[in-house]
Amino acid sequence: MAETAATTPRAKASGLGDRLRSLRLVAGLTQTELAGDRFSKEYVSQIERGKTRPTPETIDWLARQLGVDPAFLAQGVSTDERGRIEATLARAEALSEAHRYDEAIESFREARATIGATGSVELEQRGLAGEAWALMQYGDVREATDLLQVARELVSDWSFTDGVEEILIETRTGYGLPHSVTIWCVAIDGQLYVGASAPDFPKERRWVRNVRRDPDVRLAIAGQIYERRLELISDPALTDTVDRAFGRKYQYDVDEDPDPVVYWRVVDRG
Repeated sequence: MAETAATTPRAKASGLGDRLRSLRLVAGLTQTELAGDRFSKEYVSQIERGKTRPTPETIDWLARQLGVDPAFLAQGVSTDERGRIEATLARAEALSEAHRYDEAIESFREARATIGATGSVELEQRGLAGEAWALMQYGDVREATDLLQVARELVSDWSFTDGVEEILIETRTGYGLPHSVTIWCVAIDGQLYVGASAPDFPKERRWVRNVRRDPDVRLAIAGQIYERRLELISDPALTDTVDRAFGRKYQYDVDEDPDPVVYWRVVDRG
């Protein structure tokens, strides 16, 4: 192709708390005014600082007070905007499947220009991966490799999973067969963590046994696949931090939950 892919500046991805604070300031509201008679100022502050995860109902209510799409508050992309972007990506993917790679590349680039302003890691990864595949089939291996590297670096911050309730993890059995289950996850300071009941409570899960044998896993999150490695957490202080982060996100009191849990940090395979 005569034209090379332009690099599109990507908006910095932020979590729900950051978006809530920004939208509140734009609306000219204090934390007390936003909380109204329904919540306390302290609760709004905890959400903005990422100390607690609001329920979907609370997100809807806060979005109404701020006059924004609940999907934008929760995930950073409005429903209408996401629909338009996904339609463009779907068209590009269809062109690629039809082996019309030059047209597919142009469509992916059109989508990339829009995605970059949303800060959606999920959508940007989908677009980059699709464009890289089309470029590779077109014969431009170097540019395809560069885009795949950009896609990989995007996930140095996993805060986009704040709005994701469950992820799919694929491990390998001792016979090399894939084994997949859905699990919870939590992001802390951009780092992703997963957990499971400890081995003696009451029986170690199969995926945990697989991870102890082979820590390399595949994660499916919001339609994207990530090949990563799980690193067991042994530090008690970090374990407690992650434990409480899970409690905030999934709305349970860790002090009243007697079930022992072990946690892993999601890291690059290196």
